[in-house]
This record gives sequence, C-alpha cells and structure tokens, in this order.
Amino acid sequence: MSTTRVKRTTAAKARPTKGSGGMKRRAAAHVATAAAQARAAELAAKMPLVHFPANVRFDSWISWDGLKSLAARGFALEPGPFGALRGTHVFVYGGPSCYYRDDCVGDAAIYFSPGVEAGRTGGATPFDSGSLEDSPARLQPFRSRRAGENERWAFFIKHQVDLAGWRPRFEGWLAHAYDDPDRYLETLPDHYAAGEPHRLKPASLLQHNGTRGRARYGKGECGDRRTWTWEIRIEAELPFDQVALLHVPYDTLQEAQRAADRLRFQGGVRPTVIPLPPEVPASFRLVYEHSGEVVRKLVNP
Repeated sequence: MSTTRVKRTTAAKARPTKGSGGMKRRAAAHVATAAAQARAAELAAKMPLVHFPANVRFDSWISWDGLKSLAARGFALEPGPFGALRGTHVFVYGGPSCYYRDDCVGDAAIYFSPGVEAGRTGGATPFDSGSLEDSPARLQPFRSRRAGENERWAFFIKHQVDLAGWRPRFEGWLAHAYDDPDRYLETLPDHYAAGEPHRLKPASLLQHNGTRGRARYGKGECGDRRTWTWEIRIEAELPFDQVALLHVPYDTLQEAQRAADRLRFQGGVRPTVIPLPPEVPASFRLVYEHSGEVVRKLVNP
C-alpha cells in the first residue's frame, strides 16, 4: 500500500460520519402540534376580511353600497404591474386591520364575513404587496439593494395564490409560522413586534424585517407587521352585503346602528357594531390596536 493511499485512508477514517457531533446538521423541519394544526384550521375557516378606508371618514363611506377598485370607479391605471394590480382590485386583510399611513384620515374599519370572497376572482399573498411596490421597496432585503421592479414582481408572483385557494394555504402557513396560531391576532402598539412569527418561508422575510430588521436597518427602513399579515385582493368590487362588523368612532355609534339596520335589509344579517374607546380620538392607530380584539370576537363567538 502506498504512502499516499495510507494518508487518504486515514483522512477518511477521521472524517465525521453522518450524525456525529462533528458534522453540521441540517435543521429539522418544523412539525406543528395537533393542537396548533387544529387551531390553525379553525382560524383559517373563520377569519374575517377587514378593510380600513384610509382616505375617508366613517360618516362618508358608510353611505356607499360597497368597495370598488380605482378602475371600477373610472380612474386610469398607473404604469407597471404593481400599478395595474393596485388599480384593479379591492384590498382587504385576512386578520387584524394593519394598514396605516401617517397622513391618513380614516377612523373606522369594516369587517366582512368569512367566505365573502366565494365566487369572486382575485388573489392573496402572505404579506402586504404594497411593501414591494415602491422604489425603493419597504420590504427588506429588497430595499437595501434597491431591487428593480422585475425582481420585486417576480417575488410577488412566486408567493401569490388564487383567491379560491387562499384559506387552505393560510391554514398551512399559520401552522408553520406559529407555535400558537393565536399570536397572529396580536396588535401591540409596536408594529414591528406584534404577531411576529416564530418562522417564515422564506426565512429572509423574518431575518430582515420586524424586530430583527429594525435592529439591523433602523426604524422605518424595513417591513413591519404587514410583512406577515395576509393580504386578500378582490377584483373590481366588494359589495356591502356580507358585513359582519362595523368598528366605528364612539361619537358615530347611533349612525352606525342605523347603518347596521340598513345593511341587514341589504344582506339579510345585521352587522355587529363595536365603538372605539371614547377617551381617545379615533385614528388608524386606535383602529389597529383594537382590531385584534375585534377579530377574536369574530373567530371565537
């Protein structure tokens, strides 16, 4: 046996074998407990869809007969794939009301019954598509590397699902993302920490956004809770005929009760009316921070 052959054999014997402490082990896939899987299924089936009209107050939009896309209202579409997406759909969340802008005037939210999307066309993603739309995008790591529209749109397409199949996908996502799926309903004042999952696919979303992203890039430089809130998009319009709940400013309670009576005749079911606390002026922050409690009332009747 040659000296070279002996050295190779010795090296082979010294090489760590599979399962030994010296070999880098691949992380085991997460397996949800039976309780988590059951709760994920329940939440996915019962999750309402919520819309927060950011640009108009409750006393104006409650007179509408439904929500309509920009195109359905006669507005021209903005250029690019994201412009077309935004212009042709009504946007709602499957979960808490997480939309906000510092300059928005909205003061109320409308929650639609589970299944309101049945028979309609559209899509869904496990994150807010608006976080990819702008250049630079809000979502990291796309923002830090100034990712172009083609890359951002490809990521969106990869993760979107058809409207008809979003609830089964949502169920599996909840069971994977959380040890306790009820964490998804959190609406803490800290938008970066509220509902933060234990794990995400792709993992980069969690590594570069939320509390980790804030620590890495700074506040306002990464995605917040909307990074893990399901966005549901319905083409053209969503009528007010399956409204489950109105979440309104305290001083509009009587008007909201009259609206609920009117919606009962329109859709056959009278929506619940829940006023916001009277101590603080109604705002997107107040709507958001109390929306987790509202969703819990709807999924745990």
